[in-house]
Amino acid sequence: MAAQFLRLTTFLGALPAPQVSPWLDQLEERSFPRGATIIREGEAGDQLYIIKSGDVRVSEGQQPEERGLKLLGSGDYFGERALICDQPRAASVVPGGHRLLQPQRPHFEACCRSRLN
Repeated sequence: MAAQFLRLTTFLGALPAPQVSPWLDQLEERSFPRGATIIREGEAGDQLYIIKSGDVRVSEGQQPEERGLKLLGSGDYFGERALICDQPRAASVVPGGHRLLQPQRPHFEACCRSRLN
């Protein structure tokens, strides 16, 4: 069931099931207090997050000029740009009620390499 969720809702959908299964063993479930910052714009990033349930708010800028960009929900993911491009975070993300799945960077990179091969 978890493999199906990942394949249907994320970038992993293009991979065959045998390549998705190893991800399941290393995913960590995370949660953050409501209103805490999960990732902060401008910081270095080495984590990707997949929303298992609930929602998060994505925004740019600092108070009072902060601009809400979008609301992400179950099956959406964020943080991938910092991993792929090795650039600072492009936006900040604050949780509502949520449960996140967090793959580790080495596993994400291995998945990307296997997709290219």
